[in-house]
Amino acid sequence: MRFVSFVVAALALASPAHAEWKKVAKADSRILLATPFAEATREVFEAGDWSSTTRTVSAYAAAVPVNGLYPRVQVYLEQTAPLVYWKFGSSLDAAWLKKRFPFFKDKDVVITSPAPNSDAFLRTSQFTVGTARCVAFEMRHITNDTGRAAAAGARDSVSGFYCPTPGTALTEDLLQKVTEGIFVRRDGKVERLLPGVSAPIPPQLTQGTAKSG
Repeated sequence: MRFVSFVVAALALASPAHAEWKKVAKADSRILLATPFAEATREVFEAGDWSSTTRTVSAYAAAVPVNGLYPRVQVYLEQTAPLVYWKFGSSLDAAWLKKRFPFFKDKDVVITSPAPNSDAFLRTSQFTVGTARCVAFEMRHITNDTGRAAAAGARDSVSGFYCPTPGTALTEDLLQKVTEGIFVRRDGKVERLLPGVSAPIPPQLTQGTAKSG
């Protein structure tokens, strides 16, 4: 009989549960970013070790503006162990944001467009913090199918938030570009996380960065 287990979102993604995080070079990162309005930013990449508690391995990436109160984008990649599946989605509410991203802890986060209660791969919620208007998102395969092993891509989950430049509207087109601008590295190959996008991979993500995933 095969051993199959589920990762419960409240445990796995409430906060980074790894014993140690270390900064890594862009060429070594398992998650890469090419989100809009990130030209005047510095990038940060980190790798988390294996968590036996959540049975996940993680990576982190952020684009931080030179000037501004908040990062442009921060994302966590969590991949489950083989035969471990995502069973639920995260709430993407104010409590989740404050726990997931500690610098929101003492700020007034107001959800203006809640995330749908759905098992769709991509879920978003919009929120304000001070004068900033931002979006929280999660891309995750939800499954109760225990009959077969999920491919590595189906075990990935990316959650994070994006705050555009002040005065920029959070349109559907912008949100699409944000989610299209998140990439993962698997077996040395950079791949777009969002399925069904035919646009080529930006060359700045593939040139001279081939590493084992």
